Amino acid sequence: MKRLPNVLTLLRIILVPAFVWFFAQVNTNRTYGYIGLGLFVFMSLTDFFDGYLARKYQWVSDFGKIWDPFADKLLVYSALFLLVWLGRFPLWAVLVLLVREIYVTLHRDAALRKKVVIAAVWSGKIKTVVQLSAIIAAMLNILTRDSLRNLDILLLYAALILTVYSGIDFYIKNRRIVTGREFFDQVSRFFLSLFYLGHIRLAPGTWGSLAAVILWFFWGVTHINVLTWLLPALFILGLILSNRSKDLYGSDDASPIIMDEFVAQFIPLFLAGRNLWLVGASFILFRIFDIWKPFPVSFFDKMKNGVGIMMDDIAAGVMSGALIFALLQVINFG
Repeated sequence: MKRLPNVLTLLRIILVPAFVWFFAQVNTNRTYGYIGLGLFVFMSLTDFFDGYLARKYQWVSDFGKIWDPFADKLLVYSALFLLVWLGRFPLWAVLVLLVREIYVTLHRDAALRKKVVIAAVWSGKIKTVVQLSAIIAAMLNILTRDSLRNLDILLLYAALILTVYSGIDFYIKNRRIVTGREFFDQVSRFFLSLFYLGHIRLAPGTWGSLAAVILWFFWGVTHINVLTWLLPALFILGLILSNRSKDLYGSDDASPIIMDEFVAQFIPLFLAGRNLWLVGASFILFRIFDIWKPFPVSFFDKMKNGVGIMMDDIAAGVMSGALIFALLQVINFG
C-alpha cells in the first residue's frame, strides 16, 4: 500500500498521451471527446488522492517528490496546449501560465539544493484549482457547443490574474533564499537536461533522442523553417552552458546533459521527412553511433568540455544522416 501514491503518479503520466489522443478527435468523434474529458477528470482526482494518501500515512518517497509535480504539470499543460491547438484558448495566455510555472519550479529546485524546502503559497493552490476548472469548462464547451458560454475564458483570465499575483507573492516571500547566480545555475541545469528529462536514470541520452523524434513527427516536419533557426540557437547555447558541466554537476560530461542528443538527432530526421520507417531508422542509427562512438565521434568524446559534449553527438548525427541519405538513394533508385 505504501507504493499506491507512486502507482497513481505513474498512472497519471501513462494516461496523458491517451487523454490527448482521445480529446484531439473531438471534432470528428464526440464519443472520443467524452472519453478524453473522463480521463482528464479521473487523472485530476488521482492527483488529489496520491497527495492525500502520502501526507496522511507518511508514504512520502523520493520518487514521489520528483515525479508527482512532473505528472501534475504534464497533465495540466498537455490539456492547455491541446486547447490552444483546438482554437479554444489563446497561446499567449498559456505561455504566461507556463513561464510562471517554470520560474517557481526552478526557484524551488535551487532552494532544495541548499536543503531548503519552500512551501506552496495558497494563492498558487487556488490558481491551480481555477486552471483545472477552466480546462474542464473549455472541454465541456467544445463538447456541448458553448453551453457554458464564455465561462472557460473568464476562468482562464482569472487564472492569469492569480498566476501573476501568486508569482509576485512567491518572489517576495522567497527572494532571499536563492541568489541570482544559484537561480541561473538551476536554469542552466533545466535547459541542459531538456527540462529535467535527463534526470531519468535509465538511458537518459535515449530519452533526449526520443523527445526529438516525437517533436519532429508531430510538429517539426511541418515547421522546418522554425527549426532551421531554433536548432542552431540551441546548439550554441548548449555549447556555452555545457562547458560548465563540472561546476553544475560535478563531472566533465554529466549524464543528465541530453540537450546534445536532442539537437543532433534532428540531423538525420531532416532527411527522413515523414517516412515512419526512415524516422525509426534515424533514431536507431543515431543511438548506435552515439553509444558505439566510432571515429570521429570518439575524437570529440575525449574533449571534456562544451565542444566535446555537443560535437560528439553532432558527429553521430552526421554519420547517421549520411546512412539515411544513402537509404534514400537506394529507395529512389529502386
